[in-house]
This record gives sequence, C-alpha cells and structure tokens, in this order.
Amino acid sequence: MFIYWVMFTIPALASMLPNVFHRQLSSFGWFLVALLFVVIMGFRFETGADWSMYMLIFFRSSGVPLEEVYTVGDPAYVFVNWMVAKLGIGFYGVNLACATIFLSGMVSFCRRQPNSWLAF
Repeated sequence: MFIYWVMFTIPALASMLPNVFHRQLSSFGWFLVALLFVVIMGFRFETGADWSMYMLIFFRSSGVPLEEVYTVGDPAYVFVNWMVAKLGIGFYGVNLACATIFLSGMVSFCRRQPNSWLAF
C-alpha cells in the first residue's frame, strides 16, 4: 500500500509547490516521474484480479504465428504480448511496454493542462 501513497504524493506535492518545479526542470522532472511510474507499473507482481488472465493471454499469444495473433484477443495488446515473447523478454516486458505507452500519452495530455501536476 505504501507504493500507492508514493505514487499519489509525488504529483500532489509537485502541484502544491509550483515554484520548485519551474519550467527549466519541468521536462526532466516529468521524465523522472514517468520513469518511476513505468518501473512501478511494469514490475508489479500478481496485482489485480485479472493477473491470471493476463498470463493466459501472454502464453496463448506467444505460441501462435503472427498471422493468427489477431484471433487470440484484442489485436494491439496481443501483438505486444507476441512481440515481447518473441524477443524473449518475458511477461514483465509486456507490463513495461504497456506502462510506457500509457504514461507517454498521460504525460502528454497532463502537460497541456493549466496545472499539469494536479491533472497527473
């Protein structure tokens, strides 16, 4: 539970202390926070009720040829699973890839908001 409080506290403090996070450090600060969140999200273990389903999708998609990847489930997610399996990275690679995709979009959206750290 502690890790979730850390994930909440970092952007909360950044939104309350805007002078500390001025423009010159903003890009580097966003990068560090996004990297921290990607690591936390990417290396989670058996978190959530759907963990076993994610593992099933990973093992199903890793054993099929590329032409059949889109028949296993959601095409984009199954393709990421298939690609990571073919690279030999393992299931954590799927979580890292999905966390990177998600957080790049979220950071891009939040940085366009008037109080970007609060939006985050």
